[in-house]
Amino acid sequence: MAPVQWDGLESLRGKFWLWWTELVEATIREKGEEHITFTVNLLWHIWKDRNEINFNGKGRDPGVVVHKALTEWLEYQEVQYEGKEEGRESRLEAGKKGSWAAPNKGWIKLNTDAALNQQSNKAGWGIVARDWKGKLVATWACPSFTCSVPVLEEALAIRTAMVKAALEGWERIIIESDCKVVIDRIQGDSDDVLISTVLQDIKLLKQNFKECCFSFVHREFNSVSHTFARYALNLGSIVDWKACFPVWLLDIAQADVEEQLLQDV
Repeated sequence: MAPVQWDGLESLRGKFWLWWTELVEATIREKGEEHITFTVNLLWHIWKDRNEINFNGKGRDPGVVVHKALTEWLEYQEVQYEGKEEGRESRLEAGKKGSWAAPNKGWIKLNTDAALNQQSNKAGWGIVARDWKGKLVATWACPSFTCSVPVLEEALAIRTAMVKAALEGWERIIIESDCKVVIDRIQGDSDDVLISTVLQDIKLLKQNFKECCFSFVHREFNSVSHTFARYALNLGSIVDWKACFPVWLLDIAQADVEEQLLQDV
């Protein structure tokens, strides 16, 4: 059972809007906002499983659905806690320098990042795709069960993003990474023995798109993919979202783009 109890809401079954109003007003309770976030995430998982049953004829045991929602939420809370102070400082600094920049109309921007855990010999790749309006299009948190040097993992994250973009059928993309070494290697003619094979793959993958370019971005403007890369370190398989996203993900994604949108008004 999920570790969140909503006392008094049992009597509101069948009255969704009254139930939802009471739930939202629970922000005044201890850890109320966290409980609401988890509940919304759980409802999203239930809705997703309901769609699987209706459209694909397959579903999961209710206990599995709850466990997955809980595990996902706890892992995200852990990642957020670990990076809270670091994130606050970088966000303040970022506000002085600039913000995430939207691509041209008709383009998709994919921000990528890699995280490493040498002790567990795992790596994680975070990929966040947004359109020219700053709207989330898709996200991927990809665990890797081998851990190499950072520059190679960053290159692998970029290659994975290009594969995902090609499968989505996107024609014009920008790949943005905070690893300047890899971006410089992709854009230049110089080779790097550590990532030469991956660089060749990236150049071949470019042929899948009408237009494909690469750009470097400072870490403070790449925070969402960085969060996803760290999140992937705790996963056993790829977690992706498309079209429909949990509230906590929308919140952290909006933090990257809201200043850019204000500047465009």
